[in-house]
Amino acid sequence: MEKNQKESIWNQIDMKVFVPGMAVILLVIAVGIFFPNQFYNALHTGVLWIMDHFKWFYILLVILICGLFAAICFTKLGDIRLGGKKAKPSLKTSTWFTLSMTGTIAVGICFYGVSGPVNMLMNPPSFMGVEAGTKEAIIPVLKYCYLHYAFPVFFIIVAFAMMIALIYYNGKRTLRANDTLYPLLGERSQGVLGSVINTFSVVALLVTGTDMGLAVLQLNAGIGTVAGMSETPSFEPYIILFYTVITILFATSGVHKLMGKLSDINAIAYFVILGVILVFGAVGANRLLCTFFTSMGEFVRDFIPMISFGDPIDQTGWQTTATMYYYSWNIVPAFLHALFYVSIAYGRTLRQFILVNCVAPGLVTCLWYVLFGGSAMFGVVEGKRPV
Repeated sequence: MEKNQKESIWNQIDMKVFVPGMAVILLVIAVGIFFPNQFYNALHTGVLWIMDHFKWFYILLVILICGLFAAICFTKLGDIRLGGKKAKPSLKTSTWFTLSMTGTIAVGICFYGVSGPVNMLMNPPSFMGVEAGTKEAIIPVLKYCYLHYAFPVFFIIVAFAMMIALIYYNGKRTLRANDTLYPLLGERSQGVLGSVINTFSVVALLVTGTDMGLAVLQLNAGIGTVAGMSETPSFEPYIILFYTVITILFATSGVHKLMGKLSDINAIAYFVILGVILVFGAVGANRLLCTFFTSMGEFVRDFIPMISFGDPIDQTGWQTTATMYYYSWNIVPAFLHALFYVSIAYGRTLRQFILVNCVAPGLVTCLWYVLFGGSAMFGVVEGKRPV
């Protein structure tokens, strides 16, 4: 470690990955700038082709991950400790939880917390068996919100993280993507093939900019609304600059300093907001909590049919732009999220890893969608809120 710190940053960069990776990224950006329509059409065509031929793979992946996690949680596999039997965690469990929760769910619940459920309420797929804009559609819509924004997508990300954590802490390999495949490929994961794997992983991380883009758009519009502006302001460049500087500042401070304190504050803010909606919301705490438990019960009951459903009969195409879209959105940047999970997981058992990174934030996400999305849907169907 000391040797690496004394080396210049350029000596620590793998040029066999950096150069081709940067070239591909710049090429993609250039094509997107100069040929936006053609670029969009090519990507859209590619997505449709993948869904037409490999949607079954997405479904199988989620089923296998869910089965693996169930086996880990309910067998001795869950007792395996990251770092070995004598490894001790460096973070308090509460701080670990807040770091995990606030580091992954912010954009998803804030951007889609209301718009996602309301949009599905007004445009439900035919196989859901409900009429658009009716009370009967609220529970089925919430179930699919849980599927799209909560447990399966957390499972996908955490599966990557668990694989990397085992290789890094217990297998004593590096955090590079190619070393994650070492148990499967052996020494073939090194050399040229390893560089190709790492380059592909770096290029795939380009999609993580989507999360930041959504957050910037929402914050920009929110500033205009709160300030009472008649037109949406154009503060995006300044927000991006501020966001980048703050991110670097907190990330480099370490989880024991600014980042850990910020996560605790964010978690408190989340729960305060949820409490305010419960106590002072127009729908009422009793109705919202009953909606939460009813929808969760039905989601648990229908979980296996929902994750294995492929829409083979009606072939509405809805899954391509909904369920599979959210699966894909989380698969691509999963490696980046996984590195964060790994960095704060030393000394934890695999069972704890799943409970803290999947189950706990998943439940918070579901509650958020009920309180915000559910409140909005009740307002729409009862004529108290415009669509």
